[in-house]
Amino acid sequence: CAMGQAVGTAAAIAVKKGTGPAEIVSHITELQQTLLRDDAYLPWVRQTFSDVTRNARLESSQGNPEPVRDGINRPVGDEPHSWTHSQGDWIAYLFDRNTMISTVTLVLDSALDRLVALSLHQEDDQLRSTPGVMPKSFRIEGLVDGKWRELASIQENHQRLCHSPVESDLDGIRFVLDKTWGAEESKMYAFYVD
Repeated sequence: CAMGQAVGTAAAIAVKKGTGPAEIVSHITELQQTLLRDDAYLPWVRQTFSDVTRNARLESSQGNPEPVRDGINRPVGDEPHSWTHSQGDWIAYLFDRNTMISTVTLVLDSALDRLVALSLHQEDDQLRSTPGVMPKSFRIEGLVDGKWRELASIQENHQRLCHSPVESDLDGIRFVLDKTWGAEESKMYAFYVD
């Protein structure tokens, strides 16, 4: 799967650039960053984020939120690369000035530490339904004139990689967890804006 995703993405970039397959090497950084934005895992390669994401003040209701913009969007070895949160917790970017935000992207907890089900008939501890740690419902809110306003409400979420269009001038943006699929805590691996 990973090789298929990489080859397909490389082919799309080659077509867009009007180059042949051999010339994709000169666009390797673009290829790598495109794959990372699509939630591929490339060992030793960090995702880069927009200036808006890197320069914004990052705050959370609890814990250290900084791992959501460290560019590694999954646990690696003993390093969780995540912000741990519970129902009602929030994480926010606050901007120095009113800023146009097109999209907010989240990489959420899909229980990568567990086995993924290959069959409903296997007799082991593989997942057979949405992991309890996955956020089920959450909100994206924007800060406008000193007040947080709901921009999107996501219900019955099953996705690890979530893109939400915003297209608004904002002083800040935040994620608020309303409910998981059953676990007391969840992790967020990335939170960034464009």
